[in-house]
Amino acid sequence: MKAARLLVLAVVVALIGAYFAFDLGQYLSLEHFKARQAVFESYRASHPWQTALVFFLGYVAVTGLSLPGATLMTLVGGAIFACCGAR
Repeated sequence: MKAARLLVLAVVVALIGAYFAFDLGQYLSLEHFKARQAVFESYRASHPWQTALVFFLGYVAVTGLSLPGATLMTLVGGAIFACCGAR
């Protein structure tokens, strides 16, 4: 049991380290989303379930690890997955 906890801790530390080492925060910025919004929306239109799954997993990872960008991901999710095409 102790080895499993150490493995989970090691994975979490590695993910947080990769976030900062590879500057993945640049992808969690409003400027990045605005520049790529049309691409995200067209991909969502052609692959709705895959987009929802990937977004959900990313959102859970970011919020679960308390990484910066959770607020932005909430706003981006609202923009991409706007209900019923109410635009």
